[in-house]
Amino acid sequence: MGQLAELHVPVPPINRQKQFALVAKRFTVLRAQQQEALRQAEQLFDTLLYKAFRGELSASDGEAVKALAAVPAGEADAARQMRLALE
Repeated sequence: MGQLAELHVPVPPINRQKQFALVAKRFTVLRAQQQEALRQAEQLFDTLLYKAFRGELSASDGEAVKALAAVPAGEADAARQMRLALE
């Protein structure tokens, strides 16, 4: 216990701590958005597969396929637009 009491732990200034907290919070938000976009893209892909195997694909589904292929990671809005194109 004596060795532990002698241990010096550096503590960054409060402004650096706050800056880190903001970065960590933003990372958490962006990660959640990316996971939601991935979930929606997977749902759209499953819907397209279902329609394809049932022979129900239409011209409007072609646009959804193009949009699905163009979704960059983390863009939930694009995934939502694709879902609307399929409905």
